[in-house]
Amino acid sequence: MTTKEQNTILLHINEQISKVETNADLIKIIFDEVNKILPFDDVGFFAIDIRESIERDLIVDYEYKGSITASPIYNDGLQGWQPLSEPVKWIVEHDFVNISVAALFTKFKHPHFKHMKREGYRSFLARPLLDRNKPIGMLCLWSKSYDAYRDSENSIFESMCYNLSVALGNLLYRDLYLEERYMNDKISDIKNSIFEIKNQEDLFITIAEQIKSVLLYDDMSITLFGENVFGWAKTKLEEKTNKEIISISRNTKDNDNWNWLKLYEDGVEKKASIIPMTDSTKSKVLRNILRTTRLVGLREFAFVPIENHTEMIGMLILGIRRRAFYNNNDLRLLKKISDSTALRIADLVSIEKISNALKNKTMYKKEVKIKGRGKTSMFTKIIGNDSKMNDVFRNIEVVARTNVTVLILGESGTGKELIARAIHKKSERKGKILVNVNCATLPHELFESELFGHEKGSFTGAIERKVGKFELANNGTIFLDEIGEIPLNLQPKLLRTLQEQEIERVGGNSPIKLNTRIIAATNKDLKKEVKNGRFRLDLFYRLNIFPIKLPPLRERSNDIPLLVIHFIEKFCSKHNLPDLEVKENIMEKLKNWYWSGNIRELQNVVERACLIGSFDDIDLDTENTLVKSIGDGNPIFDEHRVDHRTFAQISIKERRNQSEREKILQVLERTNWRIRGERGAAKILGVKPTTLEYRMKKYGLI
Repeated sequence: MTTKEQNTILLHINEQISKVETNADLIKIIFDEVNKILPFDDVGFFAIDIRESIERDLIVDYEYKGSITASPIYNDGLQGWQPLSEPVKWIVEHDFVNISVAALFTKFKHPHFKHMKREGYRSFLARPLLDRNKPIGMLCLWSKSYDAYRDSENSIFESMCYNLSVALGNLLYRDLYLEERYMNDKISDIKNSIFEIKNQEDLFITIAEQIKSVLLYDDMSITLFGENVFGWAKTKLEEKTNKEIISISRNTKDNDNWNWLKLYEDGVEKKASIIPMTDSTKSKVLRNILRTTRLVGLREFAFVPIENHTEMIGMLILGIRRRAFYNNNDLRLLKKISDSTALRIADLVSIEKISNALKNKTMYKKEVKIKGRGKTSMFTKIIGNDSKMNDVFRNIEVVARTNVTVLILGESGTGKELIARAIHKKSERKGKILVNVNCATLPHELFESELFGHEKGSFTGAIERKVGKFELANNGTIFLDEIGEIPLNLQPKLLRTLQEQEIERVGGNSPIKLNTRIIAATNKDLKKEVKNGRFRLDLFYRLNIFPIKLPPLRERSNDIPLLVIHFIEKFCSKHNLPDLEVKENIMEKLKNWYWSGNIRELQNVVERACLIGSFDDIDLDTENTLVKSIGDGNPIFDEHRVDHRTFAQISIKERRNQSEREKILQVLERTNWRIRGERGAAKILGVKPTTLEYRMKKYGLI
């Protein structure tokens, strides 16, 4: 073949490669076009991941004059990849290999080379396919002729491989993107499928089936520390249909599978790992496990820890009757599945503990550990497993990763500030400031200055420039509590801030651009406020982009046992008190109480019981146990009082006084009730010590 003819074929190959859309298209070019310029009797075409030391044959079957069967690159999941062989590593290192098959077999003694030699192949030509100087694939040509490829053809082979590498790289990047998207969708499906599951058996079955849809296994187990084995799944063929099914069982510590836990105690396995049956570890525990599992035909294990928050609570283990089957991509996928299910597993374990305690009519004790959505959950300090709270948690996860304005609705004492903090901590702004503003406590005449700041000399008493709350929260989050208390005349300025993301200080001449996330909260019915002319409709629509409605405690009574245990643990530790027991009949009474003050009221009742040493002396049916008489002082400030008036029936002055009292109380607790001095409460609040003492007497704090 002349040089001109070769160049013509190369140009045609380049033109065909530019039109490649699938892996099969690329392999067809190799068979139909490359064979014209560099004849071959067999061909090898591989994808390579050097970082993970894995390879994959992209040609499943080839008949010279028949059809082409090309395996998908990533579309069947992460399996199909094999550990990188020594011959492939050698070819990558040498960049170009032109060698006889006999010499190749002598060098590596590889079974495939022995087969090719026996079949009459004499010549071998190979070159890695590079993308940005990194190997992503390999093309190998086999010929039954002696010295079929000359060194002078290296430049032709190099040019051809360069163009093939461009096409292969595009396919790999495309399929990697599709695979990542598929895996993310799969993780999302797993999260959705387990969210409403109420018992451990159903949860395990769902996890086993979901893993089976993306990763092959013959045996699977979830084992938890301090617990029985959570579940054990085996695959087997059903006799009637000859289809593979999953058999589920729940084992105990007596089962050999429990020995996996000892690996952690032995210090062998604390991270995701692949354990082959040939592992020559010195661990006696691991040797015993491998000896046992070899009897049932298992040849390799993939192991990942199950971590709830930062605490390792157990292990997820897959076993397979094949050698060298799992790879690091499989481990990453398995770790994602483990992370997505850990929280629900911990939830159900805690629920089962409490359920068993109720069935056996045992006492609720301090040592009951609340796992899941308690202190160790992703929503710090928020406790709840009720379906309505699960909706709230789901909404937090959805909205936290955006910059959308959030409106939190709920009665007083339902934990609106905690929800705001959870949204902030789950967002990209978690490392920035969260500024809390209680709109009910701000004096109307200073409202604008407090929120937007002021310039020096802008009004009487403005002796220096002041940075407002919005400006202080720049690049962070501002939480506007009691948003319904904002004066009507200042609502247009707040609306402009929401719309334009800019403010203007009082007395200022130019706007200041901001990047502030806004979260608002109220216990008012803003629609009714709009109807009555006390709240602007356009401001309501601007705030109501993503509302989160918090259920009152009486509508989530199943969470009351969890909250009671949490508060007992908190207050017994705080006041250095012995454990407090809660009888079943008392817990039922607590669950059935109206709780007009919601969680705040429950917290106060539990703290009082801890101080008294028993719930028996607190009779919820007797008004005097919770409500002081009017003659004993101002009843609105009694922490144990149940105020049956509606929010609208409480005057603005009373609400403002109540907020001021709470603020003073918080500062006093922070300063250990120190009033005077540089670190005293008066200094922090910006008032004279005598003024603070007067207000403390006024609000019944001394």
